[in-house]
Amino acid sequence: VLSGASALRRAERAQLMLIELAHLFYEDEAKRSRWVCESLSRATQSDLIVRHSFKMAFYLEHERDKAPSLRQYIATYAELWDFVYAGGTYPHVTARHEELKAVAELVNYKICRLLLLSGNYKDAYAQLRRHVVIYQQVRGRDDLIFAHFAWLARQHLHFALLCMEHNATRASKSPLGFAVGELAEVEVGEHLEAAAHWFSRRRAAAAAALSAFNPAADAAAAGDAAGRQLAMFWGQPRRAGGVSGDGGGAVVVQTDAD
Repeated sequence: VLSGASALRRAERAQLMLIELAHLFYEDEAKRSRWVCESLSRATQSDLIVRHSFKMAFYLEHERDKAPSLRQYIATYAELWDFVYAGGTYPHVTARHEELKAVAELVNYKICRLLLLSGNYKDAYAQLRRHVVIYQQVRGRDDLIFAHFAWLARQHLHFALLCMEHNATRASKSPLGFAVGELAEVEVGEHLEAAAHWFSRRRAAAAAALSAFNPAADAAAAGDAAGRQLAMFWGQPRRAGGVSGDGGGAVVVQTDAD
């Protein structure tokens, strides 16, 4: 039977071994994704390049040094920009606006997070501003503009929450009990106010979309269509107030009096 100290040492060695194996796995996967990226055609497979570029950045993020992962996320963001704005326009991605903006949102979040971890708030703020300006133009369908406004609100909200998180982390490490340095001056209120603005526009746009939709007329039309379809079938069971067939081909309408 192993003593407590001996068992603890073995557990620590096993933990270090597993960590080393995990690092080797992520390193091999990052190399594989790089090889796939280099073998793809930019003319016809740019979306796959974005996919594998992101995978490469994700695998590198598990390394102790975050700088390579940050550089790769920035490269992924640039690849996505090239795909969305290929040829100076983006009609070919109209059906994929929401998908592409979801990817851009995630990559931007990763970039801002790593920049804040390195204490570089100015670059993180510049990245957010550039991100919002770029994708503010990718509106998508006009009848779903409220979804675009909600997306814009989330960009500011997530950045504000990131700043608050890192301020709290720095404060917990400071002997003074509050954040010191550059992040202490972060005006998260600016981003929360911007988020509130876009959420307000989202609510107004959603209300306008609902007012343009007439559910009563659509329900009546659907009822008429259903009635016509029921009348096409013979031998249906008789029911009060419903449409039924008499089995001989003649369609009759039953009433409560019947």
